[in-house]
Amino acid sequence: MNTEPLISITLPFHCKETSVTEVVAEYKKKLIEKGITFELHIVINGCTDQNEERIVRVLEESPRIVEYRLRESGWGRGVLCGLREARGTFVCYTNTARTKIDDLLKFIDYATIDPRAVVKATRVVRESALRKWVSIFYNLENRIILKTPIWDINATPKIIPYDLLARLNLQSLDDLIDAELMFKCFNFGIPVVEVPVVNVLKRRSGRSTTNILSAFKMWLGVFKIRWLYGK
Repeated sequence: MNTEPLISITLPFHCKETSVTEVVAEYKKKLIEKGITFELHIVINGCTDQNEERIVRVLEESPRIVEYRLRESGWGRGVLCGLREARGTFVCYTNTARTKIDDLLKFIDYATIDPRAVVKATRVVRESALRKWVSIFYNLENRIILKTPIWDINATPKIIPYDLLARLNLQSLDDLIDAELMFKCFNFGIPVVEVPVVNVLKRRSGRSTTNILSAFKMWLGVFKIRWLYGK
């Protein structure tokens, strides 16, 4: 009998976010109600306690909910930690501060319709005009330098068929992981389905780690991706 879950969901948290318990309970409740077999990978990175490096704790056995703690921060590092341990037919990662579970359930439906495609969000509404224009310029850069013909590179959720993980071989430990994923999808001819998300969830807790410095690093990082993975 196939005991693999339909989907493995990676939920990165920077440091010890106060919303971990709330998010896990909400995701678990809605996924069970929907009848979806799943596992949750909770990745808390940026921990300051030196004894918390790579602690793995199984919170529940059914469904499988596992917690990882990493000293070092980085969006990509948190995502890759969960993806390495995933065993579902589909793997997913998402921004826990922003994603509505009802939206995620819709994305899972799209993923099961075409199991060859990567499914990603496209935000119709942004939280501020500044972030909107920064995003526009970053996405234009991706289109020009990487020839990635989509908008909203960084939007999540993103759902990937498990069978594609080895081929994609994602490496970025920082905010560039989304640009790397989209670049490789189009380079390898992997279909990408963009699903609009209109009602963006108000941030649950903490502040966004995206600032002018990180935006500049992402801008430079696009050239790095081109150099490393371009044909």
